[in-house]
Amino acid sequence: MQINVQNLSYAASGSEILRDISASFGPGLTALLGPNGAGKTTFLRLLSGFLTPMAGRILLDGEDLHSIPVKQRAQQIAIVPQHERFDYDFSVMDIVLMGRIPWKRTLESDTAEDRQIAREALSEAGIEELAERSVLTLSGGERQRVSIARAFCQRTPALLLDEPVSALDIRHQVGILSAVRRYVRERSLLGIIVLHDLNLAAWYAGRLILMKRGQIVTEGPAEQVLEQSILEDVYETDVRILRDGEEMYVLPKLVRGAE
Repeated sequence: MQINVQNLSYAASGSEILRDISASFGPGLTALLGPNGAGKTTFLRLLSGFLTPMAGRILLDGEDLHSIPVKQRAQQIAIVPQHERFDYDFSVMDIVLMGRIPWKRTLESDTAEDRQIAREALSEAGIEELAERSVLTLSGGERQRVSIARAFCQRTPALLLDEPVSALDIRHQVGILSAVRRYVRERSLLGIIVLHDLNLAAWYAGRLILMKRGQIVTEGPAEQVLEQSILEDVYETDVRILRDGEEMYVLPKLVRGAE
């Protein structure tokens, strides 16, 4: 699976959000980074086909993304949204099985194969013990894993995730990102994830794309992208880069006693 972006631009309510972006994505996990308002989520929504670009093209294995029927597109790209509400008393298994819808005829019943794939997806997301629980009884971290398991159940060659750990504690952040990285690696998938935490991105993603004001500033492995001068320019704040052997950490530079 390859996604190629050519001179992509997008505007909404008279404001330019993305400007003349070009990029290519292949197998592996890529993190989209940048300050609030950089255009990360808009970029991801364009890559999913949810939004239509004002200019430029998105090619999915050489074919224009918007020429592909919606159902066929859903067989190629699975999406985990930033915020998702579960308002109905469905079991976790029922929610995860919804990932099979793109592969079924209208009103077609779940097959034994569908349920086996769903069980595998639950295991891959680390929540197989929740299969029969009502989704309404789950914590925020557990619900996020349900969304991810449903995307796993979709069995697509591309997986897009919009800030899947932004409101979660450290344990759930590590658990979810570990599951996503393992799933992408083991299946040689194309994965794109929007993150705010630079340190988590450096650890879990093999490639980083740093954005600012609707454009790509730089891209590459963590040691190339997470440079002090680049980060201070993009985030407009002072930072420190700490190294512990091969590991690196980015911290804001705090001044004791400053307001």
